[in-house]
Amino acid sequence: MVNIDVQLQEPQSQTATRARILDVAEQLFAEHGVVETTIRMITDAAHVNVAAVNYHFGGKDKLVRAVIGRRMSSLEAARGARLDAVEALAERERRAPGVAELVEALIAPLFEQALDIDSGWPHFIRLISRLPWEPGIEELAPPPEALKLFTRFDEALVRAAPHLARDEAARYWRLGFMRGATQHTLLVLTAIKMGRLPRETPFIKAMSSDVDTIKHELVAFIAGGLSAA
Repeated sequence: MVNIDVQLQEPQSQTATRARILDVAEQLFAEHGVVETTIRMITDAAHVNVAAVNYHFGGKDKLVRAVIGRRMSSLEAARGARLDAVEALAERERRAPGVAELVEALIAPLFEQALDIDSGWPHFIRLISRLPWEPGIEELAPPPEALKLFTRFDEALVRAAPHLARDEAARYWRLGFMRGATQHTLLVLTAIKMGRLPRETPFIKAMSSDVDTIKHELVAFIAGGLSAA
C-alpha cells in the first residue's frame, strides 16, 4: 500500500520528489552500476522512503527506464528539430541532405545538452558508457522516440550515400563506430569539465580545446567514415 505521506503531497511537491529520485538514481547508477545500486541507496541519498519510489516508478526496472527515457526524450526532440531544418534547407536548394549535415544534426544537440555540467548529463553519459556491461541490459528496449529517429536518420543516410544500402552489415558497423566515437569524446570532455582527469597530459590538453572545434573534428571524422566506399 502506498504511504499516506506520498499520497497527500501536492502535485508540485510530487514532481520535485520524482525529479530528485531520478537525479539521485542517475548519479548512483553511473557511479556503481545498475545492479550494484540498491533502492535503499537511492532512498537514503534522495531522502525519501521506498514507498515514494514505488509510487512514482513502480520498482527498480521502471526507474532505470525512466532515468534513460528522461534524457532521451529531450535529446531526440532536439535531434528531430535539427533533422527537420536540414531537410527543409536541402529541399529549398533542391538537393539531398549531405552526410555531414545529417551527422551534425545528431551530434550538435548531444554536445549542447551533455556538456551542461549543472544539468546532470555527465552522470548520464557515464551511465550509458557502462550499460553494455550490465546484466540484463538486453531486456532494456530503447525508448520508442529513439528508434523512430534512428530509422529516420538511417533512411536519410542511405539517400545521401546510396552505396551504404548495398551492405547493411557494414552500414550498421559504421553507425556503431559513430556512437562509440561520440560517446568516448563526450565521456572524456565531461570528465575534464568535472575535474576527474589531470589537465597536464598532452592528450587532455588537446581534448581541452574549444568545444566547437572538437565537435567539428568529430563530425568530419564520422562523416568521412560513413561516406567511404
